[in-house]
Amino acid sequence: MTAVALQNMRVCEYCQLDSENIRLKARLEELRDCAMQTEALFQRLQEWEMVLLGIASLEQLLVSMTGDMRARLDIDQTRLLLPDADRRIRSLLESIDAQVPQDVLFEQPPESLQHLGEPRLTTLDAAGLPPLFEPDGPIRSVALLPLVRDQRFFGLLGLGSCDAERYGPELQTHALARLAAICSVCLENAINGARLELGGLTDPLTGLHNRRSLEQRLHAEVDRARRNHQPLSCLFIDLDLFKQINDQHGHSAGDAVLREVARRLLSTLRGGDIAARFGGDELALVLPATSYDDARSMGERIRVIISTDPVQIEDGIGIPVGLSIGAGTLEHNQLTEDIVRSGQELLQAADEALYQAKRGGRGRVV
Repeated sequence: MTAVALQNMRVCEYCQLDSENIRLKARLEELRDCAMQTEALFQRLQEWEMVLLGIASLEQLLVSMTGDMRARLDIDQTRLLLPDADRRIRSLLESIDAQVPQDVLFEQPPESLQHLGEPRLTTLDAAGLPPLFEPDGPIRSVALLPLVRDQRFFGLLGLGSCDAERYGPELQTHALARLAAICSVCLENAINGARLELGGLTDPLTGLHNRRSLEQRLHAEVDRARRNHQPLSCLFIDLDLFKQINDQHGHSAGDAVLREVARRLLSTLRGGDIAARFGGDELALVLPATSYDDARSMGERIRVIISTDPVQIEDGIGIPVGLSIGAGTLEHNQLTEDIVRSGQELLQAADEALYQAKRGGRGRVV
């Protein structure tokens, strides 16, 4: 081999080595950038975990796990999937009058994800990942965090990015697994806390609000009606001759009648109406933004729906149920800043109307 050829071969080798060095340096830069991104993500996740652990309200937690998390962690879309076939979670949220964020979905996850045990990172095409991420949407990569407690899957938190490389396979998932565990604990605690709170505000026999809860909600509705310049109405409902039902059929039959009356009553309510067991066989309804005429019309509809069919108890016995209903209304200019006093005046107006209905022969709305 000539000296020139040998020199050319060495030059080629040097060029190859230089090219390989450049490639390795670029790869090292990529790994360093990835490590820095992972470290930054881990730091943000740790800070966010402390925020989540400090939240006791179920409503606030749902807001934080969707909208707030999206803003805090710079995520394009966050969806929380809570399977709720028996409507227990939704009923709980409705009972505590919680506003549910639109990114909280009460649907079953895809079958392939129902037994997910650890975070999964994946890219999406135009098909999306219903119901979490809709088809033809902007999301191109997702981190799917299973919410699991005591080996029981009860939800899925989806973090979506418009960047197809945001949640690529090189991203470490241990920080996301920790976040999923924190979210699972916080969500379970918040649900249990809401149930305990509701237990102190709910009548155990009928499932309606109890008197304490009614008074709390009434004060809030008085303040809202005054600020919005709207009327506020109340219905007092009394079961006619209820003592005779207890005397003739026993207290268990009386309880069965109250439960069925409460069930029929709930079926008539609009969103925002508040139903409570005020005491004994007396029920109360608070009707926001409702005039006196509309309250009386609603009272008559309730009376017909509840009284038309007898309540069936054991042994096929049907017990007729009659109702007397009193309606009271305060116009917005009758509501004062003393919300407690205004609330008492509204209840008193409905109670006096109920007395007139009973004195006038029962089975009527006054």
